[in-house]
Amino acid sequence: VLMVEDLVERWAARIARSQPEAVFFSTYLSNTALTLPLAMAIKRKLGAPVVLGGPGVSLPEVYDFVLRRPANPAGSGGSMPAVDAVVVGEGEETVVDVAARLAEKKSADVSLADVPGIATLSAGRQPRFTPRPLAKDLDALPRASFEGFPIPDTPASAYGEPAENRYRSNFFVGSPIATTRGCVKRCAYCSEAAVWQRYRQRSVESVMEELDERYRAQGTDIFLFCESALNGRRDWLIEFCSASAGRGYRFLSYFIATKGADRELAQAIASAGFRGVTIGVETFSESVLKNVRKNITRTDIDESIESLTEAGIHIKINVLCGFPGETEEDHRECVEAIAEWRRRDSKGLITWDAGHPVRVEPYSPYWTDPDRYGITITPFAI
Repeated sequence: VLMVEDLVERWAARIARSQPEAVFFSTYLSNTALTLPLAMAIKRKLGAPVVLGGPGVSLPEVYDFVLRRPANPAGSGGSMPAVDAVVVGEGEETVVDVAARLAEKKSADVSLADVPGIATLSAGRQPRFTPRPLAKDLDALPRASFEGFPIPDTPASAYGEPAENRYRSNFFVGSPIATTRGCVKRCAYCSEAAVWQRYRQRSVESVMEELDERYRAQGTDIFLFCESALNGRRDWLIEFCSASAGRGYRFLSYFIATKGADRELAQAIASAGFRGVTIGVETFSESVLKNVRKNITRTDIDESIESLTEAGIHIKINVLCGFPGETEEDHRECVEAIAEWRRRDSKGLITWDAGHPVRVEPYSPYWTDPDRYGITITPFAI
């Protein structure tokens, strides 16, 4: 706790020194609990508008909780909110509208309530949300801008330096890029299909333009595709590999476990510059695969691993443990499959990430239909 408090105060002071007109945070489930105290500290120091967005605050009960948090700790007096507004859903167009409104009004009490995609509290302290339709054309969305990075008082070289302590990992030295929204799968534990409704993908031409722009602006030739279903459409991925082959770029990405990751595709992504992919296999048990609704067989998984490793691609395989309905026999079958692949992995190309219990993801089938999977969700007060 002391380490977190010290970190929050140091980062808040660093941000305050740059005197921003407004502060925006993108959150995920893993960092929302740290982002909120940082937002509180920034609000106390600056009083500038603070806006949160991202999957971590998209649920009504979460943005309600966030919007009600005061900037001052409990018992210290004052009722100034730590967060002025929350962006729900796709944020590219919403953030542009919010920034324009703040720049136009130049006032700390400017209202954002009527901006589509924004959640705020009403005068009666009730949450209100104005929806914004999902974008039909991802190519038309504003691209991520890295102007202003590295952050104040931090040289670019710091992103590759060793961690200052054992609780902090190194910065990723490449540049993140996104090409898709949603997923073609409907896995029981996942919320992407429900949140994004349909699978959308940018054009290959648009992605190549952005890669070239990043290379010229940042000098990096390493890129991380940060979506979970880059291989949702095989024909798109083949086209992209053809366009990027020979450019000298290096790629890391996430793949869904699906049919079609054969030798042709594996050779194509290797030639295009892919160095590693993370695959959500989840299990090698046929019965658990069926319960997960993976729509894939053990044979499909084995063929994918074999094709990718033969092409020299490093792969990280995610495996779930404790999926509802998993028996000791199912678990043993999965462990034995991992042991077999470790024996076959003579080049050390496979990394395993196993042992995580199932998390009930909001909006997933687990969340909306728990009885089907034999689980109970007990609500608790915020």
